[in-house]
Amino acid sequence: MTTVPAPSGTTVRATLVGGPTVLLEYAGLRVLVDPTFDEPRSYEGAVTLTKLAGPALSADAVEPVDLVLVSHDQHPDNLDASGRALVERVLADGVPVLSTPAAADRVPGVTGLEPWKAIELDGAPGLVVTAVPALHGPEGADAPTLSGPVTGFVLEAADAPTVYASGDNASVALVGEIAARFPGIAVAILNAGAADVGRFPGRP
Repeated sequence: MTTVPAPSGTTVRATLVGGPTVLLEYAGLRVLVDPTFDEPRSYEGAVTLTKLAGPALSADAVEPVDLVLVSHDQHPDNLDASGRALVERVLADGVPVLSTPAAADRVPGVTGLEPWKAIELDGAPGLVVTAVPALHGPEGADAPTLSGPVTGFVLEAADAPTVYASGDNASVALVGEIAARFPGIAVAILNAGAADVGRFPGRP
């Protein structure tokens, strides 16, 4: 677990659950990013994905949460079966779940945000979440028939550090645009790795 002091003296606490899943204690709220809680298993599809390690915490251990951010819903390494069950539970309890417009079309109750769209959350005055662009692989990979769309998020609140959660983003240029729009980012949660399912030979 990592605790990062904010310039104002407040803190944001980030607990890494595993993979992309992070629990943020931020501005008095519990914010869950990319819920994945399955134990090791394989996921069949166009490409078989195999999860090698289970979560450090169960879904029960991170609940209750006040907000869920889902960078994308189409791949089980960012929203797995247990994560979907959590999303269904919290939506039934009135907890907001933010993601892409495509995810909102597929998952009833999810609020989809276009890039650069900002929303101030009901019940959390002063907390603004902005969806920011991300590129899910090399240029063209975000086509619906390939990796599909993905989003990042920027969180802002009074007397709290500005937080950027990248989602599965492979574009440094987009990070530059985000940093230019939000020069006060104090904490960045970056998904880093070298995933390669063979769809884009020779391209990072």
